[in-house]
Amino acid sequence: MKNIILSIILSLCYFYGYSDSRGIAISNESRCDIYLQVLGTKECNTCQKQYISDVIVIPGGGTATYLNTTTLGGNFPAIPAYIHSVRILSGPRHCRMQAWYIGEPACSFPTAIAFFTRDENCRIICERLRAEWHASQSSRCEGIARLVIAP
Repeated sequence: MKNIILSIILSLCYFYGYSDSRGIAISNESRCDIYLQVLGTKECNTCQKQYISDVIVIPGGGTATYLNTTTLGGNFPAIPAYIHSVRILSGPRHCRMQAWYIGEPACSFPTAIAFFTRDENCRIICERLRAEWHASQSSRCEGIARLVIAP
């Protein structure tokens, strides 16, 4: 009997540990362009990196909202999938790039990071930026996560 109860509790903890989202809203409060890719999976409540978007550039002071994953490009399918993290790139592809991951803590991603960005000439222009991941506040496996970039 104890094993059955323990199994039920562990199953509930596993299920409620995740907060995958159907979309993402990105707010760039810095003065620098931010290069990033959105990562996700076919099924809710998993941490696999099945899908990765095209590189998205959010201009300084800009915002972007994706209500679902169908317009993210990359290898995301034409039907909505789930988002669990973002890969922030240090600048354009032609520069020597570094990358930082942020996202769902249940998938072992941090919810806050510090990073820097480079301009088109590969010079570091924003040395101290921070990103914060805010999980969807809607019901499980629905809603929109938020990524906020600030100086």
